[in-house]
Amino acid sequence: MTKELIITGDKVMFDTLSFMKSEPTLKFMMPVLPLPLMMGSGTDTVMMMKGCLEGDEQKVKLPGIMFAKPPAYPVPGVGMFSIDKLGGDQLSKKTKCDGKKLILKGSEFDAVFTVMSPPMQLPPPASGGAPDTSKFEYKGKGKFIPNQTKATAT
Repeated sequence: MTKELIITGDKVMFDTLSFMKSEPTLKFMMPVLPLPLMMGSGTDTVMMMKGCLEGDEQKVKLPGIMFAKPPAYPVPGVGMFSIDKLGGDQLSKKTKCDGKKLILKGSEFDAVFTVMSPPMQLPPPASGGAPDTSKFEYKGKGKFIPNQTKATAT
């Protein structure tokens, strides 16, 4: 079965609800839109854009995401989304470019939300609030949103 190729400029969408399922108190302070763009390293092009090869997904980072964990830690912290591992249907089985597998739309990939600055408790009058140091990484899912549907691979 063929699937759409992921090329430079395609979007990545992190599913914030999947992160909140594993940590019900985790609340993102703004909607996370499909903003980070893939950057391909392949020599083959589609619509004059480089194709994305296995390993290019590791370059995708979405920093500056504010989050909190109310009611215990209502003062927002900051974290970053990234791709942890592609799904089994997101790499080409037969087609290769520069000796590497091509990244395909597929279903979902495993994603990680890494805490850069933890959320805090409300500060008492004389001192700052205590940070949440219980967890520095949350697991979730994400997907690719291709700009084109004509170029495919197996």
